[in-house]
Amino acid sequence: MRSILEILAASGSPMKTKTLTETVKLMKPSTEEADLENRLLLLKPFIFKDSSGWKPIHSSFLAWCQDVKYSTSKFLCDVTKGHLALSTYYAVQCSQMRAQTNILDPTKYKRLTEHLLEHVRHTKFTEAELTLLLVSVGQEREVISWLQMLTDNSLQDSECRPGSILKYV
Repeated sequence: MRSILEILAASGSPMKTKTLTETVKLMKPSTEEADLENRLLLLKPFIFKDSSGWKPIHSSFLAWCQDVKYSTSKFLCDVTKGHLALSTYYAVQCSQMRAQTNILDPTKYKRLTEHLLEHVRHTKFTEAELTLLLVSVGQEREVISWLQMLTDNSLQDSECRPGSILKYV
């Protein structure tokens, strides 16, 4: 039940049953379809499904689930785990599309990679893991811009600026 809430909290938007199911199964491969359906039924007082997908009865519910101070142990969830699960889901989807000789739907591929990038920023991947993940799904440009951002932040933290070395010579 907690994994469903973590995924919904990380998603920030309604989720289709298929996406939710596949993401939960990536987190917990032993999850049976019937077990997942039972968990969704148990959560019915708190989440519901409409034409756009599964979503909370109120936006404050998922915020409450993440609140260590007020949430109960049954509902307390770590949204970072949800972002990790969604990152994995979108990485698998991107890899499957890339495995095709030519990507049949470039717009869908772009949307999947955008979702992946949105979620990996909230995970605890190491630099090496993130770089490998992004390269494996064809996001070499994103790796370069990400490394550039890290370098810029590092230079700012150390108060090094281009040309500032000349002051000391």
